[in-house]
Amino acid sequence: MRRVVGSVWTDAVLAAALLALAQVELWGGATYQGAAVFPGSRWLTSLIVIPLMTLPLALRRRAALPAFAIVMATVVWSSLALGAAEATSFFLAALVCVYSGAANGVRSPVVLVVAATAIGVHELRDPHVHGIGDVVWAFGFVVLGWLFGLAVRGRHRTIQSLEQETERLEAAREQEARAAVAAERARVARELHDVVAHAVSVVVVQAQAGQRLVGVDDGRVRQSLEAIEETARTALNEMRRLLEMLREPEDPPLAPQPGLAAVGALVAQVREAGLPVSVEVDGDPVPLSPGAELSAYRIVQEGLTNALKHACASRVSVRILFRGDGVEIEVEDDGVGGAPTRDGGGHGLLGMRERVALYGGDLESGRIPGGGWLLRARLPVQA
Repeated sequence: MRRVVGSVWTDAVLAAALLALAQVELWGGATYQGAAVFPGSRWLTSLIVIPLMTLPLALRRRAALPAFAIVMATVVWSSLALGAAEATSFFLAALVCVYSGAANGVRSPVVLVVAATAIGVHELRDPHVHGIGDVVWAFGFVVLGWLFGLAVRGRHRTIQSLEQETERLEAAREQEARAAVAAERARVARELHDVVAHAVSVVVVQAQAGQRLVGVDDGRVRQSLEAIEETARTALNEMRRLLEMLREPEDPPLAPQPGLAAVGALVAQVREAGLPVSVEVDGDPVPLSPGAELSAYRIVQEGLTNALKHACASRVSVRILFRGDGVEIEVEDDGVGGAPTRDGGGHGLLGMRERVALYGGDLESGRIPGGGWLLRARLPVQA
């Protein structure tokens, strides 16, 4: 409705309608108390007065001050030169002009003073005015149009302020989301460092063992193994420097990262906190990369943390379904429902989506009909 009412085409249609109504009243012989509603020359009124009274209203929003000035000047000039018009179209055009001037940016006192002056001139030239009551009646309509315009203008300002505040909040939310994504990616990178560092450490140990097993005269093999050891040590040192750059001062020391095998201990902790948790494991375990195992563990951790601290749940069920091409994880509770929060070490759904997307999986979450919240994630074997 706001788009339709505020359209430039709507203003043009209004101006055209008033123009047509005025021409019909002029050439149709409309009268008021026995006299023509438009005194004076018909052709002058038709070609000059009526267009100047109606057509500027097409610009009543885009050029409020010029439109208001033209219409009010026409009221004064036509009243002095031709006599006071009593046409309905003339009255409506003047009323719309006063309202538009107050609603669309013209200074409020200026609108009231100019409109009152123009109507005063019109009433002085109107032979049908028989007393102060007629004057008060005319000024009353002017004041009503002016007050209505002020009310609409105040409402538009309120709406504009709310829209600006909404845009500001949306920008702040987007910025916060980007910061959360960056923080979560950094956290995931620090955790993956431990996995990769362990693998590189194993390479170093294997290379050292290989050097002890080869024959003394097998110089080329020894040189190859020494190159493996040196390269692995260099990579490990570089990754340690990377970890020092990414790690926050309050981060805990390096420790083995958990996987699906550690879900039992996590569930036991939640049960000790007073929340009943059931665990169902279906299918034969499939080989997942250490990073995918860690992501699966974090997803279960986020779901249990949300159910324990924020969903007011009375029970939680965890299902780990091994399929041939991956693993599905479901965490369902009967609480009030709500997206996982930042407690538990990550950034709720945002962090879990980052983890799942990293390994080519997908994540679903939402309220369950009848109450509760369901979190479902799928991690493929091939990462």
